[in-house]
Amino acid sequence: MGVMGHSGHKNIANYRGGVLIGNFYEEAEHRLTTSQGQQLLGLGAPFVGQATSAAAQKPEGRMGAELAASYTRTDLSRVGKCVPASLKFTHGDPHEPPMQCFATVNQLAFGEKSLGEPAVQQYLWSGKTRLNAFVPISTPEGSNGSGSTALGNTKRSQWARAADDDMYSTSAQVAADSTALQAAANSAACHTARCVPPSEDGPALVGKKAAGQFAAELDKNYHAIGLRK
Repeated sequence: MGVMGHSGHKNIANYRGGVLIGNFYEEAEHRLTTSQGQQLLGLGAPFVGQATSAAAQKPEGRMGAELAASYTRTDLSRVGKCVPASLKFTHGDPHEPPMQCFATVNQLAFGEKSLGEPAVQQYLWSGKTRLNAFVPISTPEGSNGSGSTALGNTKRSQWARAADDDMYSTSAQVAADSTALQAAANSAACHTARCVPPSEDGPALVGKKAAGQFAAELDKNYHAIGLRK
C-alpha cells in the first residue's frame, strides 16, 4: 500500500474498518520515517543529490576570494568594443582631414563640420564648367516621346501578354489590376473620380455578387419575411 504522508484524519469509532486501518497505517509510517530522517517518496531512503541551479552557481572547490572572483561580470568591460564610434558615425578617423571625394549620407549627417569639410554643393558640382555641363538637370525624352516611362510601358505590355495565358487569373483580379494600372497612369483623375453605384449607370462590381440557383433562392422575398413555402 503506497502512501504520500500523514493523513491527519480523526479516528472516529463509527468509521468503517477499512478507513480506520488505512489511517492507522499512514500515521504509523509517518512516525517511523520522520524519526529516521527518511521520506516515503524515496522508497525508504533519503534524497541524495545536487540541484542544477546550485551546481551552476557554485563552482566546486572555490572558497573566499577565489569564489568571489568567479562571479565577477566580464561582459560589462566588452560593451562598445565591437565597432568603434568612428566607424559608426563617420567613414574614417574624425580627427583626420577628410578625403576629397563624393560625400556619403553618414558624412553629411554625422560628419564634423569643424574639420573644414566642404559644403554639400561642392560635393555635387566640381566647379568646372566643362564637367558641370554633363550633370543632368531634366528628364531626357525617349525616341517615342514617353521619356523616363518607356521602360514601364514596355513592362506593362509584357505583363498584359503574360496575363492572357495565366490559367489562375480570375475576373475579379483582372478588374482590380486594370483599375490599379489606370490609377497609376493618371493619378490626378484617381482623386477626382466619384464612386457611382451600378444602379446609377456606374461600373459593375465584378466578382462581388454571387449568381446561380443557390444565390437566387436566397434572394427570394419569403426568406426576408420569415415565411416558408
